[in-house]
Amino acid sequence: MPEFEFPASFWIVSGTSLFLLFLLWIGQLRQGARLRRIEARLIRAGGAVEGASKGCLADQKQGKIEKKRLYRQFLEEDPKRQELTKKDQFEAFRKWRSEKGLNWTPESAGEDKPA
Repeated sequence: MPEFEFPASFWIVSGTSLFLLFLLWIGQLRQGARLRRIEARLIRAGGAVEGASKGCLADQKQGKIEKKRLYRQFLEEDPKRQELTKKDQFEAFRKWRSEKGLNWTPESAGEDKPA
């Protein structure tokens, strides 16, 4: 019975493929280790990040409530303002806030800071 031998090109291609698969596997292991280190670092710093983000969300919510309160006050001062279109209402509201000194402007940014 004659024995079948694989051609040399088969051994070269299969060896190269196995080598490349091995390199790919090593790369995946290294990426997994990097990901675990990053996750661990995020978990350690997570307490500070979560606390800060909750504080920011509370500040944003409080700011929105304050803006709504001011807008209601603006509309209640002059009933004719409610008859304006939304665009005109907001334009007048911005002007009203500016007149009351409620807008932040670059010129007024340094007023609170000591010289």
